[in-house]
Amino acid sequence: MGTRITSLSQLTIVLSLKDRSEDTGVFLATSFYPDVKYLVLDGSQGDENQELFESRATPNVRYVRSSPDRSIDDYVLKMATGIMTIDTPYTLMVDNDDVFLRGGVTAAIESLQSEPGCIFAGGDLLGYLRSHGNSNRVSWPKTNFDPSALHLKGGLEAINQSRLDFRSIWNSVFATDSLSWCWNEILNCKVRDPYLIEFLLIDLAFSRGCYYYTGVPHYLRLQNQSDRAISTLGFKSVEQGRQPKSWWQECETSDQVLAKNLKVDSIELESQFFRAVLVAGLERPQLRPTKLLRRVVRTVSDRIHWLTIPAAIRLVTTRAYRLFPLRDPGGIA
Repeated sequence: MGTRITSLSQLTIVLSLKDRSEDTGVFLATSFYPDVKYLVLDGSQGDENQELFESRATPNVRYVRSSPDRSIDDYVLKMATGIMTIDTPYTLMVDNDDVFLRGGVTAAIESLQSEPGCIFAGGDLLGYLRSHGNSNRVSWPKTNFDPSALHLKGGLEAINQSRLDFRSIWNSVFATDSLSWCWNEILNCKVRDPYLIEFLLIDLAFSRGCYYYTGVPHYLRLQNQSDRAISTLGFKSVEQGRQPKSWWQECETSDQVLAKNLKVDSIELESQFFRAVLVAGLERPQLRPTKLLRRVVRTVSDRIHWLTIPAAIRLVTTRAYRLFPLRDPGGIA
């Protein structure tokens, strides 16, 4: 009987870049290991990131310099075509201001090897805050998201349960073939809202297989990075990145794609509306309650013609309690 390979050599780390070379330098210092393969997809305007990789010996890094990411379309195409070239069975997507935890990632790989019905896995997502005055000062990490309720779940049940929360398990370890399929579906369906892309990818993964919760933290995420993160997609703000006239139609499109893959009527899917409204209103963790309320009301009023009275009642009575965890100053992760 052969020995099962469980090392990180079975993994490719996908690092998508658009400028922010100072964060790339920190990533290389904290999350770079010689026994892990890296695929760097650099859509930067400048050359600083490229110079960082050229200045050090990185035989385990495949660096791809693409055309600058001038739109969400460029970013989606870069991810879909890049992940298609990966030759390891497992993949983890990371940001250059986050840290992946070796023990938790190894546990996720072992879980996927032992559970053939699962196509993505992970543990708790930890979060930390960075001082705005000094980027070297950070808060003590704490659990930001515990996805244990999704353990060994997939299909319609998992999608509907996942949609009750605005957070996602985007930074899980994925089976590479399934992750590549998810990105191709996104590429073809033309959903281009930054947050809806993240939600849709996880929903698509659930439509294809189950999630395995390891119980071992595997990812440390910077929480107060909303404005900086959206800048990597080429916009000055989340509002500029979102296309108001098409945003709700993209919610509808994502439901149609999922319904087709699940072979169900889209009405069986838990509404994307509440989660989308929360993200629209809470993209900055420093929002005051009054400003938050104005954003949510504005978003609801823009789309109110899509709501039936029963749907509105259900929205208020069964989802409002989700506002309470959002008082955490960490904000969206």
